[in-house]
Amino acid sequence: MAFDAEDRRKHLDYVQAVIARLSQSSATAKGWSLTIAGAAFGFSAVIERWYLALLGLAIIISFSILDMYYLYEERLFRCLHNGVVAGTVPPYSMDKNMFTDQASRLDTYTSWSVLGFYAPLTLAGIAVTGISLLTG
Repeated sequence: MAFDAEDRRKHLDYVQAVIARLSQSSATAKGWSLTIAGAAFGFSAVIERWYLALLGLAIIISFSILDMYYLYEERLFRCLHNGVVAGTVPPYSMDKNMFTDQASRLDTYTSWSVLGFYAPLTLAGIAVTGISLLTG
């Protein structure tokens, strides 16, 4: 493939910009899930309404799915980045789908970034729901 150094640098810039946006989106999903679920859990505890704690759990599940999507896409674009560096990707191609065999959804979904954040939140939500059910 004919790929001069300037084209490769520009291509890498494009791929890195997408990776940065996906990473920022993942961080934003984590921030919003913590904020909204925390508010739902707090209101549930204060006004003793168990269904608000369930709402908090639904929010955690929803945002974790969104976050997992962003992280999986980021992994694919990191593989694309490595392909551009190695020179195995056509110039200016943004086709990350050629790397689906290198990035596992299961590995992404069970990564520390996902489980380490959402599992404790979920456990806290289950505890708040249980306490709300017992006291309400």
